[in-house]
Amino acid sequence: MKHIKNIVLLLFLSVVTCMTQACSHDEDIDDLQSSMDNYNADMAIIVNPITLSGATLIDTDLNGYTYIANPQILSDNKINQKGQRIFYTYTAIPQSTGADSIPYITIMQVNKVLTKEPVFVEDNDAKDYGTDPIEISGQSISKAHLNLRYTFLNGGNHLIPHSISLLIAKDAQPDARGYLSAELRHDAADDLQLNANSGYVSFTLENMPGFKEGTLKGFKIKTKTIKNETDIVEVTMNNNRKSMNFNI
Repeated sequence: MKHIKNIVLLLFLSVVTCMTQACSHDEDIDDLQSSMDNYNADMAIIVNPITLSGATLIDTDLNGYTYIANPQILSDNKINQKGQRIFYTYTAIPQSTGADSIPYITIMQVNKVLTKEPVFVEDNDAKDYGTDPIEISGQSISKAHLNLRYTFLNGGNHLIPHSISLLIAKDAQPDARGYLSAELRHDAADDLQLNANSGYVSFTLENMPGFKEGTLKGFKIKTKTIKNETDIVEVTMNNNRKSMNFNI
């Protein structure tokens, strides 16, 4: 189990501090790298920022409901809001559970994760979401999200909000293999295309065609690469909820 979680951490070493619609390189990456051997890692959604006990309740991708014993770290990073998705490293608190038998953890480091709904478009509307290069370098499907690690180019100006979108045709359905076609788009908002930066984004699965019916088995995601080539990345649904099924 720790091996799986360390793989997740390795893949999230370039986690960024997200702006409203864009993410830029985080200077804490070296700290995350050095902590990989000492702490576990997971992603989660904040369910209740402050419970009666003073802890924060989260719903994690790998371990279900969990209490954060040091919620101040979320407030310090301005991410203690209900529904916010986070990536974090942590240590378990041995033999510590609430009255509801939910375990407690101590968070060591935490980052906000950009979380969005997919966009369902007609062909003529696709041009509104940018055509700037973006590449997928890591991917997984957790219990409620499609998670992507992406690389894009920018000019280093954090005041220019880049936009990342997942486009799906309005009439799209999973193919015979259960794979849904989609396209990852990047709008650089006329920013200079100079420096490579990585970020992470989670797209909710709830409204994806075939998800509720159980026919969705994965995605075929089209991108325009930094070399201006077309790439298709396949992401497979993983029925083992204890694994994030990431590939780099």
